[in-house]
Amino acid sequence: MELYERFSTVLSHISKLGGSLNSAVGNYNSVLGSLEGRVMPTARKMAELGARTDKELPSLEAVEHLPREVSQGRLTGEI
Repeated sequence: MELYERFSTVLSHISKLGGSLNSAVGNYNSVLGSLEGRVMPTARKMAELGARTDKELPSLEAVEHLPREVSQGRLTGEI
């Protein structure tokens, strides 16, 4: 009984962590979209006008990887 309760607690923590990861990825991609749509066009215009240094701006990539999904049946013993 106690071991089952511990499994339940750990699975609850893992579920919350997965939700947080999904939220973090969504927020990162939202910021990236805003940066590409609003900030970078202005930065390009500034560079065209000569307000530029030798340092190149690093490129950023959207995060496409999501946590692996596990079926609840495999974790709870249900078939």
